[in-house]
Amino acid sequence: MNGNPDNLIREVSAPLWEARTWMRFLGAIAILYGAVLAVTIIGLIIAWLPIWIGILLFQSAHAAERAQNRADQESLIRSLGKLRLCFAVLGALALLGIIVISIFVVAAIAGGALGEWLTA
Repeated sequence: MNGNPDNLIREVSAPLWEARTWMRFLGAIAILYGAVLAVTIIGLIIAWLPIWIGILLFQSAHAAERAQNRADQESLIRSLGKLRLCFAVLGALALLGIIVISIFVVAAIAGGALGEWLTA
């Protein structure tokens, strides 16, 4: 590295640029999953989430490619921001899933204990 700012941007954006194909692939899978969910009534309510995640991944991949090809600092920041938002949405969904599953487990245990108590 010779201290050139363009080289620094290319060096920092290289891992994202190398992952762009995977980001596009996962983005396409997420959008397809959202489209399949949208076929059902209940799925229609949440179908926008995987579609949004897919779009974020496509946008991140595009910005990473632009950052690498043009040594564009703003594109690098945009790519990282889209990826951060994607991770935040996925993290919130994972947390929500853990909470919902915990509620069902507690309800099942309570229901089982109540059933035992009623039949005793």
